[in-house]
Amino acid sequence: MPSPETMLYELGELTMNSVPFAIAWHIVIGIGLVLVAAKRWRPTKRELALLLAGPALYVSIRAWIDANPFNGTLFLLFACALIVIARRTVMTEWTSPVPRWAQVIGGLGLIFAWIYPHFNEFPNLLSRLLGSPIGIIPCPTLALIASITLMAGGFGSRSWVLTVVGMSLFYALFGIFRLGVTLDLGLLLAAIALIPLARRPQPKPHSQPDLQ
Repeated sequence: MPSPETMLYELGELTMNSVPFAIAWHIVIGIGLVLVAAKRWRPTKRELALLLAGPALYVSIRAWIDANPFNGTLFLLFACALIVIARRTVMTEWTSPVPRWAQVIGGLGLIFAWIYPHFNEFPNLLSRLLGSPIGIIPCPTLALIASITLMAGGFGSRSWVLTVVGMSLFYALFGIFRLGVTLDLGLLLAAIALIPLARRPQPKPHSQPDLQ
C-alpha cells in the first residue's frame, strides 16, 4: 500500500486535474436541487436512488483511469450494489415523512460535500465552490450520497442505509486515521446519523406525497 503522503498527493493531483468534471457534477446536482425546490421535478424514491449510483460509478471510472484498482473495484461494487438495492427494495412512493433531524443533518452534509475543501487549492471563491471533487474522489462523493439518503429518510430501505453506512464509515475512518484528513469527520458524522434510519420500519406503499 502506498504511503499516506503518496495517497494524499495523488488525490490532490486528481482533484486539481478534474476540475471540468467536478464543475459538471456541481451543475447537474445544482439543477436537480433547484428543480426539486421549485417543485418542477418530483423523482420517485427509486429514480433518486438510481441517480445516486452515478457519482459512485464515476469515482470508480476515475480510479481505474488513475491506476487505483482498490478504489476502482470497491466503488464499482458499491455502485452495482446501489443499483440492485434500488431496483429490488426501494419503493417508488414517498409514503412517510422524513424526520426533521434527518433533513437538517442531511442538508448540512450536502453543504459539506458541495464545498469539501481539503484538496481544493484554487485561489478564487467561485472555483472553490464549484471545484469540490464530488464524483471524483471517495469522501465528498460518499458525503453527497449519505446526505441525500438522510434527506430521503433512508429511502425506506434497510439494505440501502447499511450499504451507504458501511462504505462511509470505512472511508471516513481511513481518511481520518490513515491519511490524517480530519475534515472527514463530516462524513463520519453523516454515516453515524444514518444508522437510526436502518431501524425504521419500511412503510407500505399507498400514495406519493410531496418530498417535504
